Amino acid sequence: MSLSRTEWRMAMNKQGIDISRWQKGLNLSQAKAEGFEFVIIKAGGADAGLYKDSQFENFYNQALNCQMTVLGAYFYGNAFSVADARKEASYFVSLLQGKNINYVFYDVEGKMLNQGYQHLTDNIKAFMEVVEAYGYKGGVYSSQYPFNAKFNDAELKQYIHWVACYSKNKPGLKSGNNVDIWQYGGEVNYIRSNKVAGMTVDQNFLYTELADFSVITTPSEILRKTTHELALEVLEGKFGNGIDRKNNLGSRYAEVQAEVDRILKEKSNIVTEKSIDQLANEVLAGLYGNGITRRIKLGKRYAEVQARVEEIIASRKKEGKIYIVTKGDTLSGIARRYKTTVANLVKANGINNPNRIYVGQKLIIA
Repeated sequence: MSLSRTEWRMAMNKQGIDISRWQKGLNLSQAKAEGFEFVIIKAGGADAGLYKDSQFENFYNQALNCQMTVLGAYFYGNAFSVADARKEASYFVSLLQGKNINYVFYDVEGKMLNQGYQHLTDNIKAFMEVVEAYGYKGGVYSSQYPFNAKFNDAELKQYIHWVACYSKNKPGLKSGNNVDIWQYGGEVNYIRSNKVAGMTVDQNFLYTELADFSVITTPSEILRKTTHELALEVLEGKFGNGIDRKNNLGSRYAEVQAEVDRILKEKSNIVTEKSIDQLANEVLAGLYGNGITRRIKLGKRYAEVQARVEEIIASRKKEGKIYIVTKGDTLSGIARRYKTTVANLVKANGINNPNRIYVGQKLIIA
């Protein structure tokens, strides 16, 4: 027995809309005032080459400004191979950097449905594997018929199910999987007006509290930093190792880890080519950091280089030619104190940026 319109509204936890460039000009503050609590925003797609939706930034910022929940972002798929699906997922993730979005949806419709049953299933799973590796929780969007006939939904149980079905009745899936979000209307709408804030908009009911799904959240201070900044902090030991690092970095983990690996490979090549004295002088100039950072960057040469650094420090201290930087020091101030020049200090210590010295750095006075 179907529920009445009033009973549906009482039964639902939340109502929301999904939007893209086709809703350009939509006022989300007005949509919220009409009772819509969340929005799912199109980030981009692959049906016309890889592209970013022209209204993604606008709608995301609007939602933040009016404090409307951004439930997630979606990507219009066009993958006909596992390799293509992974490429699309990686591009999708790149569009989300710096945004507080946890739930992501693969829009499976259109031409993408014109492929084999298991082949399409494998492509969807490949896309999900990539986005979830980055810490997001993945979901599949399609209409009721493809869920039941075009791919093997039994293999997609762990993902959020967002099902389009323009009807008065909640859709059901042959797989037995839950319908977590029901897109109940768009141009056609049997539940309420198809207009939101004066525009035709797709409308949804949210059944499942998405907090029940496992997702790695990403703190805002991590979202704000560049990949390189976070990689350097990883090398300093800030985010731990293994699963701790993955949990601490959240959705930024994969990109940051790739940058860490790049830095280590680059440093390894450089370290192998240089003499012990060259490396020791660069350590004294602050190019390899301290503690665990120095140990990681120098790799197998750490022990011999560190021994040489200590020899140089001992010798310089004996000669009174080592100065340890303290809070408030500047290179020009140190130069005046020891009656030398900034240029001499820069040259003697291999300093790349005269405006950047740090507390504890050991400077050779020349």
